[in-house]
Amino acid sequence: MNDHPSPIPADQIALRAQALWEEEGRPEGKAEDHWLRAETELRTHLAQLAAATPAATIPVLAGIS
Repeated sequence: MNDHPSPIPADQIALRAQALWEEEGRPEGKAEDHWLRAETELRTHLAQLAAATPAATIPVLAGIS
């Protein structure tokens, strides 16, 4: 829905955007707002998970530099 690449799959954003739309009573003309809010929420959640993952649990691949 926007031109910026996202680490979140579009189908996940679409599901969250639909939930936001339904929570707000299914208003017309707010699809882009819901999409952007959904993407922001999911990106924030992903960043929080990454920050909460201790570095020791992230495997190090030999030979990768």
